Amino acid sequence: MCHFRFFNTADCCYPGKRYMLPPKDRLTGAQLHCYIRDGLYWALHTPRQTGKMPEIVSQRLKKVVLLFITLIRLSFAWADNTENKVEEGLYFHSFLVDKDSRTGLDLTPEKPFSFSNGFTLSFDFKMRPEHDTYGYIFRIICNQNTNIDLISNIESPSLMLVSGNTTLTNFPTSEIRENAKGEWIKTELTVDIENNEIKISLNGQQKSINHDVRHLKKFNICFGRNNDINFSTTDVAPFILKDVRILDYKNRPIRHWRLNRHSDRCVFDEFKSEKAVATNAVWEIDYRTEWKKRATITVAGKYPQIAFDKKDKKILIAKDKLIHVYDAEKDLTYEITSGHGTPFSVDINQLLYDETNDQLISYDFIKNRLGKFNFATQKWDNEDDAYSPRRFMHHNKYFDEKNSTVYTFGGYGFHQYYSLLQFFSKTESQWQSIDLSAAIHPRYLAAMGVWSDSLLLCFGGYGNASGKQYESPHNYYDLYAINPYTQSVRKIWELPSVDKHFTNSNSLVVNKANQTFYTLSYPNNIYETQLFLHEYSLQEPKFRRLGNPIPFLFNDVESYCDLFIPADSSALFAVASYMVGDNSMIDIYSISYPPLGMTEILQTENKTANISYTLLYILLFIVMGILTYLIVKRIKKMMYINSVLKAVESDNEQDKKTKEKENKVTYPAIYMLDMFEALDSKGANISHLFTPTISQMFILLYFRTKDGKGITSNELQKSLWPDKDCESARNNRNVYFNKLRPILNIMGNIRLSKIKGFWVLSYDEGTIYCDYETIMENIELIRENAELDIELLQTTMRIAKKGKLLPSYEIEWLDNYKTAYSNTIIEFLMSLIEHPDVKNNLLLLLNISEIILIQDSLDESAIKLKCGILYKLGKKKQALQCYNKYTEEHLKILNIKPELTFDKIVE
Repeated sequence: MCHFRFFNTADCCYPGKRYMLPPKDRLTGAQLHCYIRDGLYWALHTPRQTGKMPEIVSQRLKKVVLLFITLIRLSFAWADNTENKVEEGLYFHSFLVDKDSRTGLDLTPEKPFSFSNGFTLSFDFKMRPEHDTYGYIFRIICNQNTNIDLISNIESPSLMLVSGNTTLTNFPTSEIRENAKGEWIKTELTVDIENNEIKISLNGQQKSINHDVRHLKKFNICFGRNNDINFSTTDVAPFILKDVRILDYKNRPIRHWRLNRHSDRCVFDEFKSEKAVATNAVWEIDYRTEWKKRATITVAGKYPQIAFDKKDKKILIAKDKLIHVYDAEKDLTYEITSGHGTPFSVDINQLLYDETNDQLISYDFIKNRLGKFNFATQKWDNEDDAYSPRRFMHHNKYFDEKNSTVYTFGGYGFHQYYSLLQFFSKTESQWQSIDLSAAIHPRYLAAMGVWSDSLLLCFGGYGNASGKQYESPHNYYDLYAINPYTQSVRKIWELPSVDKHFTNSNSLVVNKANQTFYTLSYPNNIYETQLFLHEYSLQEPKFRRLGNPIPFLFNDVESYCDLFIPADSSALFAVASYMVGDNSMIDIYSISYPPLGMTEILQTENKTANISYTLLYILLFIVMGILTYLIVKRIKKMMYINSVLKAVESDNEQDKKTKEKENKVTYPAIYMLDMFEALDSKGANISHLFTPTISQMFILLYFRTKDGKGITSNELQKSLWPDKDCESARNNRNVYFNKLRPILNIMGNIRLSKIKGFWVLSYDEGTIYCDYETIMENIELIRENAELDIELLQTTMRIAKKGKLLPSYEIEWLDNYKTAYSNTIIEFLMSLIEHPDVKNNLLLLLNISEIILIQDSLDESAIKLKCGILYKLGKKKQALQCYNKYTEEHLKILNIKPELTFDKIVE
């Protein structure tokens, strides 16, 4: 029977019946916000009057009191409550890898702990069920001549506490698990020097051992393997470790390594930012930032039909009489051969799994029936294998298990995009459709998922208002809620702009707790591309990229990708299907859920944590004494920042005018910065007409024409077909010239000609816009003029901010042009930094630093300039994030830390 206590309103307070407000150690446990919310009263704690003079808290003071209590609770409970929602733990490689690859964690990499009165080591760990579980959990090296070890014993099975040649005690595994509240084993080891004993507790099972520890003063602590000259070991138990704490003899915490967020090879504790060094580390939290490839399945032919069993975590792939199954729980792949029938023969990849009836559902938009595969009988009930023509390819699907109804939306076929909501009516036994084009433009390659029982979310896609393929289709970045039962549609938001065009996986996954959703996104104008996991807000049009990219070959309707989440929400599964020869390759990946960005797991040293608490109190006292001075200084600084921001606002107005001028681009146009794009004379994007070979030929002709002469047929052969003989190369050249000329005709104003033995691209000056050509011409104009044209400079910088020159083209002959472009941009901008019209314009200098870093992410002058300006503007956190990103890039590329420190930048 539960006993409830309430706040007193009069008379005496009895602790057994009523809440009292004692000192902070019990105050932090009270759920005061509930009592304040419900209008109850409470007694303020005073040592002489506790419980005798209760004071009524007025409505006006409630918010103040709540804020006060919240601050107290944060002060004393922050360390125990932060970051608990992310996975914690360091995974220790054991006997499944060689000795050099096993994991160790050294808590004392630089010097040992000094304890004259003893200490407590506390941590949580769990054993992994591997074949060989023998090995060290931890080893404490005392005074460099004595060891205290916790060892997993494969023979017992038990955990043993050992010192030297003596087994001090052991814990049978069965006893430990009896008190376990989960897989984690809560462990405490106390070296009690005053009482000359060692105490150890595993999941509450405590034992005390009389052992001579009075002479021990210095302690090195290692988990797993260690390389101590006298006590080294590579016998590592297969376990996962988290929440390591060191407490002094008065049980006060002095170190706490959570083992979740981490840096490259070390992790910092919460109190003093002291580092522990990890060897061969595998951090559990990293599974939330990295896609892991689980399997690749090869299927003969095109259009394998793909479904997901969210309950049993199985990817199901149907093609002809075979059903390929990837079981994620068991990490194995197998096949089921149908004893009868096949799925419908359609050019679509979508397939549905009916969990209620344990069956697959194949569908054809022409036939008024559903094909079903029963896993119990391992048979399809469909014998109709007649091919149906391409219709509604890359549509979106949803299966309503309650009503056994299949819903689809959109799709593409016969040069037409659709905006039809179609559903197979069980009662009517036929397909029915509702045209939603008045609310959502026709499209395909959209993403759709379940928001609630009665609402679907539909995001993005590729199409246009008319649905006709030849009328300037484009990518969409809008989000809609669709009620499949009422056919009502509501637009939620639309992204105002994107840096790079992309489209999406067939499905999206909603995270209701965070009010976000996830899709796989990729540029749909590139063949060799990558899938990126995007997280979108349901409340406003913004998104961020998570995880590492997944390789993907996009060939329009012959490619397919999808995103799934199982019923237990333990992971996201990505499926990428593409053609290689005559076979479909299906790659399967997973990432732990919910996924995180790299910045959310990387830990940096907090130098302020090294200040002792005593010194901190002294500093706080000093701060209060000079508070007036600080306030005055702050006001002066804010006045300075405001003056800068006014200047920035003025520059922004000028920047808007510059942008408007830049946007008035003439057509046709060629874009080479960041990615290759081509627009015809009407502004329509025709980049898809440029296959990899055609685009390489066009770019080569363009640059060689710009060099002033052109290129010979022999040079074309060496650049594009070096492995072909002269005859084959000539045939290839003629074939691709015949393909290129019609494209140039569509663009207009540009011709392929041969002049005096050299192939050139001819066009009248000023009739074709090219971002690369424009920026190079602008730089020459700025250099030639005696006075700096700020408006022209801003226009030039806006173009340069788009990115590098053709970064996706890794071609040897193009490298010289890329290098020359980068050097030109960097040298030009660096020469302007000290210009009288530039050096006091912080916004202009900030843009200059960002553009230089686009071309060279390790440019020390640019990072100093950018971080320094951000710091001056009061954006200290943003400045530090910028520097940390620079450090990561430096380590990644050069494998060393930069000599430039953040402190030097902001001195």
